Amino acid sequence: MSLRTPRAGIIGQGAVAVAVTATAIGAGECGAVVVKADADNADVVYVGNGDVTTATGYPLAAGESVSLFVASVGAVYVIAIDTNQGARFLALSRE
Repeated sequence: MSLRTPRAGIIGQGAVAVAVTATAIGAGECGAVVVKADADNADVVYVGNGDVTTATGYPLAAGESVSLFVASVGAVYVIAIDTNQGARFLALSRE
């Protein structure tokens, strides 16, 4: 048996101001995205698709992160109950 070494790498990164309306974190093709709530956020940031709300999104407290297997960075949205929040992301290649 041989083990295959993954060739995934970072193909993009960015920061996004999280608002009270759903905001796409970026654009472009990818294989996965890691989203991290800024460490100095006072409130929770919620992650989801274009229909995300603070009631339905995946919650990230300050400094927490989540990895998502998606084909497009633009498929990932964030929202918060306060406009002074932030999030950062890494877009990873498919292989």
